[in-house]
Amino acid sequence: MNSPSTLIAKGITNITPVVFANVTYPVELGVIESLDTSNNNFVGVSNYISFADQFYYFENLFPYTNTLGFIHRMGEPNSELQFTKNKFILNKRNIAVIDIPVIDMDDLHLQLNNVISKVNAFYLACNTFSQDEEIKIVLETAKAHHIPTFSCRQENVIHGSLMSYSYLPSSIGKLAGNKAALLLHGAEPTWLHTESPPDAVLTINSNTANNLGIVVPSKIRQETHYVFNH
Repeated sequence: MNSPSTLIAKGITNITPVVFANVTYPVELGVIESLDTSNNNFVGVSNYISFADQFYYFENLFPYTNTLGFIHRMGEPNSELQFTKNKFILNKRNIAVIDIPVIDMDDLHLQLNNVISKVNAFYLACNTFSQDEEIKIVLETAKAHHIPTFSCRQENVIHGSLMSYSYLPSSIGKLAGNKAALLLHGAEPTWLHTESPPDAVLTINSNTANNLGIVVPSKIRQETHYVFNH
């Protein structure tokens, strides 16, 4: 259950126990009171990974970013928070950020055409946009213009993004499943912590790196968990 569906569920019930997953900012969005105790009928798994950590690995591969296009689904609270936090981090490094809030496929095509000459890297926000068909359009456009992309979803790397630093869906699902099992055996949501998986993994698409003329540094190769060659 991601952020939009979790917020819908919160508006429907304040009694039935609910386990959420893939909610990046559960406290900031008001889903729970704190990570230690929800103080309500919700508990779950956050997929939050520091953007600074994500950008660290990206910058080791591509240290030339001067203008980053931040692509996300328009109106999603998660991505609005991400944009604010990420822009603050990048602006401190004198990197400009262009907000690209997407409505639909036509809007995406229009916005990409408008910014393609202004950016030299794309970030795919951690929201429902990065799970839909539009992502393929972004990756095809980026490939055609030799622009590297990165995200917090390994699946995007499989489809051609340069890299991701992310939690595996299986790790998130396992944690959420364990919490659901505890609730089914009588635990209360307020007894449980909302948490993230213990370890994120670095994934690189070697074909994309080669097409971009990027040589992966040895220290990054040693930290890479998965390499895709397609």
